[in-house]
Amino acid sequence: MDKRILWIFLLLSGFTFAQTTVTLEDQCNCEVLQGTAVTAAGAITPSGADLGDLYVNTNTGTIFFWDGDSWELTSTDNNTTNASFTEDGTNLILTDSDGNTVTIALADIAAATDTNTTNNAFLVMGTDLVMVDSDGNMVGIPLAQIAALTDTNTTNTSLTEDGTDLILTDSDGNTVTIALADIAAATDTNTTNATFAVVGTDLVITDSDGNTVSVPVADIAALTDTNTTNTSLTEDGTDLILTDSDGNTVTIALADIAAATDTNTTNATFAVVGTDLVITDSDGNTVSVPVADIAALTDTNTTNTSLTEDGTDLILTDSDGNTVTIALADIAAATDTNTTNATFAVVGTDLVITDSDGNTVSVPVADIAALTDTNTTNTSLTEDGTDLILTDSDGNTVTIALADIAAATDTNTTNATFAVVGTDLVITDSDGNTVSVPVADIAALTDTNTTNTSLTEDGTDLILTDSDGNTVTIALADIAAATDTNTTNATFAVVGTDLVITDSDGNTVSVPVADIAALTDTNTTNTSLTEDGTDLILTDSDGNTVTIALADIAAATDTNTTNATFAVVGTDLVITDSDGNTVSVPVANIDTNTTNSRLEINGSNLELEDSDGTILSVSLAALAAATDTNTTNATFAVVGTDLVITDSDGGTVSVPVADIAALADTNTTNTSLTEDGTDLILTDSDGNTVTIALADIAALTDTNTTEHLFDRGRYGPYIDGQ
Repeated sequence: MDKRILWIFLLLSGFTFAQTTVTLEDQCNCEVLQGTAVTAAGAITPSGADLGDLYVNTNTGTIFFWDGDSWELTSTDNNTTNASFTEDGTNLILTDSDGNTVTIALADIAAATDTNTTNNAFLVMGTDLVMVDSDGNMVGIPLAQIAALTDTNTTNTSLTEDGTDLILTDSDGNTVTIALADIAAATDTNTTNATFAVVGTDLVITDSDGNTVSVPVADIAALTDTNTTNTSLTEDGTDLILTDSDGNTVTIALADIAAATDTNTTNATFAVVGTDLVITDSDGNTVSVPVADIAALTDTNTTNTSLTEDGTDLILTDSDGNTVTIALADIAAATDTNTTNATFAVVGTDLVITDSDGNTVSVPVADIAALTDTNTTNTSLTEDGTDLILTDSDGNTVTIALADIAAATDTNTTNATFAVVGTDLVITDSDGNTVSVPVADIAALTDTNTTNTSLTEDGTDLILTDSDGNTVTIALADIAAATDTNTTNATFAVVGTDLVITDSDGNTVSVPVADIAALTDTNTTNTSLTEDGTDLILTDSDGNTVTIALADIAAATDTNTTNATFAVVGTDLVITDSDGNTVSVPVANIDTNTTNSRLEINGSNLELEDSDGTILSVSLAALAAATDTNTTNATFAVVGTDLVITDSDGGTVSVPVADIAALADTNTTNTSLTEDGTDLILTDSDGNTVTIALADIAALTDTNTTEHLFDRGRYGPYIDGQ
């Protein structure tokens, strides 16, 4: 055992002080063999070695020791280390020594580190149209090139008449004309009203040329009708409210409706009468149930069904599942002659347990060490300007070139040229990609052509205004002198029973008001108030209906009560209804059952007490005499792959050392590689994280084209002779 501890110490020293050369034969007084014959634990050749001799496999560097009959591993470290850090064009991949991988999408890194530019401004600079991106780069095109393809704009400059024609002249001197006679022929509507009558559902005016104009009588009615219709029927918790189309309301108290409809009763008494349980309501009506029926459902008489322990308490369970408990420790304190472990310490090269009687069991620390783990965890994620570096707690590192990340993630382009090509406006980026739009499409949106927007008069002139606000005028007197012989309607009034229109020449047309009224009166009256099992329905004389749910009325008017609680209050069984009224019956009239209420130690006895105060007891000494089969631990050793405790009766309990290692092993594996918009985050199986700012990666990876190569070497302890 001493030999193995010494060479393990020296081996660890070799890790710590990499420049020290160690000759194991001189240090451990053992023979160190080397070669390729021993490749796995359990090999029996070469044989003839002394206990504690070492064998180094020169191919793998693995060290074995001779335990007397075979070569065994000096340690069984199942720790993983980071083996590689790569990318496959889609993901960034971290692989450990067991081949486990965690990945993060390069697109996620790119989204957080992308230095792509966007078009930031689009403006006129001097004589050019210029596009500026988010990095301040500019590309431009002369406005003249765009204008040459798009602008052929003209504006109206004058509108005149020469006694014969109406003349419109534009800014290029072009003219369009129309004969004033043609305008007069088309626009002179000088007529007199001939008839004014209701035709079907319209009010119609017919002029002296036989032309007609009409308006639906319903349109007139819409302006003249003050008729209302019912629009809603609601309740506000106090009143039932009917609202019409003018917002007028009529109400009736819900209480008045309830007073006429409520036949509700309340429970008056609740008592045992003979062999029945009887409820009597406020009208003297009774309902009853045999007490025996209640007893059949409410019998709480229990029997003891089990006596168990859960490692902490002794538990007595009855037939209803009720339990009473007593701490096993309390029983043990009165009856136990067991020993307890007093100390647990390393003594020399052994791990020793000493009990309260001074007995000891031990196991060599080396046996435990041979089966346990030297774990590593990730400690940092950094970059050195060239590589992204992941370092574990043993100082091992894996790297990936920042240029490789950049090559997979950077798709940045900038605008290179901005020009008119044929009939299109074309933007070309730094990769030669192009996007274009027809200049005609731009022209359609940027055209400065004007259109005529209004033709008005100011009492003196006829004014034509275009879409840019430019105006041309002609005197109304000039137009009137050539064209106007019109008449106008002078009055519109009720004369007797007729509606009469009189024009400026004194001509009249009329219509009976009764004809209008016959078509415009839309008054309605309420004709029925019914219910269909779901709604209350109000119907008017036109068949229009308004409704309210009967359930809404019931919710506001219902004074029914329901039983709200059923509980024991003091010595009574009490029913409380939804209005807070109560009825009760003494519980004593129903049940006299008992249950277990206490299980505890009283002096030298274990006592069980029921709900009536009856106590049963048993001597703790009698329990101890019948139950104490106490033993002490005799040996504590590693047997094969198990840790075994043997007691004073020769009984054994064991646990695989691997199970201990599984609980003691703090080995972690990488479980995820993510980013949160700010950092690149590597998380292991214990939830530990190491991070590096995405900005640091971005600062070094942006559009880089330089490749860096690196080598990874395998390092281990130096062993003399290799």
